[in-house]
Amino acid sequence: MPIHNDFPSSSCGPACAATVGIEPSTATYFDGLKLSRRHKFMFFLIVLGTFFDQMDLYNMSFVGPALLKNWGMTMGELASINSIMIFTMLFGGLFGGYASDRFGRKTALLTGCLIFSIFSICNGLAWNYYSFLIFRTITGFGIAMLISTEIGYVTEITPSNQRGKWFSIVLGVGLLGAPITAWVSKIIIPMFDYGWRIIFFLGGAGFIVFILGCIFLIESPRWLVAHGKYDKAKKNFKLLTGKDLIINPEDMDSSKVAKGASYIEALSVMFNRNYIKQTTVVTNVFFFGCAGAFMFISWAPTLLTKNGMSLELSLQIGSVIAMGMPLGGILSSFLTDKGGRKLPLGGAFMLYGICGILYGQMTNSTMIMVLGFVMAASHIAGFSMISSYGAESYPTRVRGTAYSLVYMMSRIGPAIGNLVVPLLFASVGYTSYFMIVGGILLAVGLQCCMFGLATAGRNLEEMHEELGNGMAFRVREVLD
Repeated sequence: MPIHNDFPSSSCGPACAATVGIEPSTATYFDGLKLSRRHKFMFFLIVLGTFFDQMDLYNMSFVGPALLKNWGMTMGELASINSIMIFTMLFGGLFGGYASDRFGRKTALLTGCLIFSIFSICNGLAWNYYSFLIFRTITGFGIAMLISTEIGYVTEITPSNQRGKWFSIVLGVGLLGAPITAWVSKIIIPMFDYGWRIIFFLGGAGFIVFILGCIFLIESPRWLVAHGKYDKAKKNFKLLTGKDLIINPEDMDSSKVAKGASYIEALSVMFNRNYIKQTTVVTNVFFFGCAGAFMFISWAPTLLTKNGMSLELSLQIGSVIAMGMPLGGILSSFLTDKGGRKLPLGGAFMLYGICGILYGQMTNSTMIMVLGFVMAASHIAGFSMISSYGAESYPTRVRGTAYSLVYMMSRIGPAIGNLVVPLLFASVGYTSYFMIVGGILLAVGLQCCMFGLATAGRNLEEMHEELGNGMAFRVREVLD
């Protein structure tokens, strides 16, 4: 028999939006529920999307040395490709965030997947520097669309006490694409002058995710409720949990039904007095943290080569370093929901920075591999945590757009960083270069630990209602 817990309509906001069992609970939507098979299969599809997405994002770390050797590219040209691609990802992230708020999380995610799959294949068909630059740029747009959308999607369909864990698992397992790309590159690129083209063709397998996603992914019930699509929200909630979602029209505040958040509306939330401190923390992590992180992870094999190491050995070291990426995502799943998320996040960047400073001092290839491996693990642990942290930081009605605005800092920072790398490397040398990068990462970690908002394990509606930006409605769950 269904169990109802009625709350006074005048005194209950989103914090008591759902009931579990007989006693009132602060759980809403999926909080307090176990993940269903449908949930897990959707996560599997997002893992696949992330896998091919990360193949496309990180393959330049291994293709770069081959282009220097086989195409005669200069360091400046390679830096331009990396920088312009990352800068274009800024617009991909912005558009993805807006599209996810306006058209739905699923639609935006699959559109990004389709774009990067098509143009990854085009990368492999490029015939000169300019065609490669154009195709690589559009690939980055699609990559950013998928990344900026999947974060909010996973955040909204996962129980609050497992949000960080499952996002880290999704990202960590998906990031197997990075070491697999590294090992395939290590084997294939030295074998053929055109071996680098094969690496890009592999990224085009994202079409598999697009096709399966059109069939099996479903829209976020939170997004549907925020847009007044209550019947569809009930249907999707039932598909995911097997339980009924009861929405009382009299509890709804029609003035807060979203039509697709504008950038002005999102900015007004981000920089009001309740959110400005958190916006500053998240923005700094995305800008300086990602700049420092990509100045290591995207350039390590190339800088080793420029420092006198052979192409074969630098690729081997790069492939070992890349193996730390999925491990970092998986290990972070055990830590991310602790310490309010801000402490393990700050700790990951501090570890990254300390290892970066030591990395530049090493000449032994084994120690370079070990420190690089730890840095790669810290890279993904930090990125997976800041991704969920950033999405949690804003209310549902502006989540996609607000997240895209802070996410764009993760593109601007590395874009500037990539342009600075050749100049910085030439002016200060190998050792000092990594000391500077490590110092940036260490500072980012410290400010996150000291000033960030604790978000882990907190109900999204309750947290943002306390901050004055919750959606004024109640949802009641009816248990069988």
